[in-house]
Amino acid sequence: MLSVFQMFLIILKTYSIPIPNSLYGDVQLECDSRTISVQIKTERPFVGTIFVRDFASESNCRSRGSGRLSAFLEFEIGLCGALRQRILNPKGTVVRTVVTISFHPLFITKVDRTYNLLCLYKEIETTVSDNIQVEEITTAAITENLTMPICSYQILNGGPFGEPVQFGLVGQQVYHKWTCESDYDDTFCMVVHTCSADDGKNDRVFLIDSNGCALDKFLLTDLEYPENLLAGQEAHVYKFADRDALFFECQISITVKEPGEECIRPICSDTRPEGGGAPVGSPSPYGININSSDTISCNSGASHRKKIASFNTRSKRDSNNEQTVDRSKLSGCSERRRCSRRRRCGPHVWFCINHA
Repeated sequence: MLSVFQMFLIILKTYSIPIPNSLYGDVQLECDSRTISVQIKTERPFVGTIFVRDFASESNCRSRGSGRLSAFLEFEIGLCGALRQRILNPKGTVVRTVVTISFHPLFITKVDRTYNLLCLYKEIETTVSDNIQVEEITTAAITENLTMPICSYQILNGGPFGEPVQFGLVGQQVYHKWTCESDYDDTFCMVVHTCSADDGKNDRVFLIDSNGCALDKFLLTDLEYPENLLAGQEAHVYKFADRDALFFECQISITVKEPGEECIRPICSDTRPEGGGAPVGSPSPYGININSSDTISCNSGASHRKKIASFNTRSKRDSNNEQTVDRSKLSGCSERRRCSRRRRCGPHVWFCINHA
């Protein structure tokens, strides 16, 4: 009877000692086009393991602590169960995975933490934010939004490396150039489409259709794409009969580039008619649309030969998020034109045809 009582006392005095370590600060998540990385800081030296759930036995999916006050895990998208998925709302690509932070080198204990990681690649313009929401009890969602490219449009003299056009004759060779700049390499693609020429008096001819193909190759042929975010083509200066102005308008579609694949480019038929242009019949199939630039006209009456004058000017933004361009600041101009601009695509370009 005495031995049983002693054994009972021993059982009562037995208890588990938790690992004296915990996270210090927030978990840091970084998503790029090929990898996902997680970085943590701890109160005491970390000798445990960070691993992707269900892949703890694979060396590419785990990282063992080295006794420092921080630890780092990086793994490739497509491995460790981290697969890309297409989503429609919001439109883009998402990668989801679960990471466990174990403070014991061999076992899962009650002080360990598990996090649900979410990397979202949107195909829209958005402000970059680095919002981390962490629940210390079970799981937390971590999201990073990528910055969309900033696009611009230029008309250059002679070719792709020429100076911006300021003065030129009808028939002069120029180069239409569209460029987009991104902080992420080999991540986005662009397609220029739905381009038109307007005389400013409700007379409009479409030059590029919604698929990105030329409609009137006498005026502008199919665009060339030497790089993922660069498009251009040579053309010659022209104008409407009995009109002294040209207003060009295009749209640019930005899409996410799939790893290891080439950007999708317009497939255009060589049998399209030349001359006359055509209206656009359907929306672009390429994704997010942005207006490339706007042009309007003025007439100084000081010249006796046909020429084109170009002016770069800034415009004021009103409370309706639209831009108002004041022609009165240019010689011979007094009319105002409102230009809806939802995307930042470079300065306005003003074309003025002066004639006797």
